Amino acid sequence: MEGIDICAPATKSQNKISVKSALSRVKEVHVAVIISWIMKGVMAASLFYFAWHGDFLFVFLTILCIIASLLPSILERSYKMTLPWEIDFVITLVIFLHLVFGDVLNWYVRVPYYDKFLHFFSTGLIAFTAFMIVFGLHYSGKVRLSVSLVGFFTVVFTMAIGVLWEIGEFAVDQFFHVHAQAGLEDTMWDLILDTLGGMVAAVFGMLYVRRLKPIEKRILSIPIAMAWERMRGRIRPRKRRNKGR
Repeated sequence: MEGIDICAPATKSQNKISVKSALSRVKEVHVAVIISWIMKGVMAASLFYFAWHGDFLFVFLTILCIIASLLPSILERSYKMTLPWEIDFVITLVIFLHLVFGDVLNWYVRVPYYDKFLHFFSTGLIAFTAFMIVFGLHYSGKVRLSVSLVGFFTVVFTMAIGVLWEIGEFAVDQFFHVHAQAGLEDTMWDLILDTLGGMVAAVFGMLYVRRLKPIEKRILSIPIAMAWERMRGRIRPRKRRNKGR
């Protein structure tokens, strides 16, 4: 048998195959993923905007926001997960609306009630994503909860996220002497809208999953269950097997 020369240049047929495989991979990328990376690029560009205007506090906060938006991708690479694309998209969209539209374009001041709308909308998006993740774990047998309890967990989770956000704003005000919070009334309305957003998302999620067919529920739960198992396998130490004598 004649040996294969691995150093030989690729033929036209091999080039066609490689191009087709590359195109097929591009086609598999969801449109929302592409939009998510475009938003990440815009947020990275806003670093130069804040640095040009000397707003180094926002430079630091922008770096934190970009890192937060990259967490799903980091988890996928670190634990070899297959996370739903909605997680990456929702996290990036929420941060993008706060950072670019709220701070760079100054919609917090220019657009009336933009801050209130964003609290309701962004927490609703996060709550619905959390609902679908927990439901996926429930349907795959990793977590045992009824649909109603998944909805209750979603509302409580959303309230906790809202509280952490307000604590973050308070900390920024204390350490950097800015005015992220406009008083007790503003903070309370933000928390109320966060809760309402979580409640609407929980009700919508419960109605949504109850109308899904069994095959659709199974398709939804597969990537979440795989990510759960891979994370547990990566974090937990392997059990030693006792060898018989």
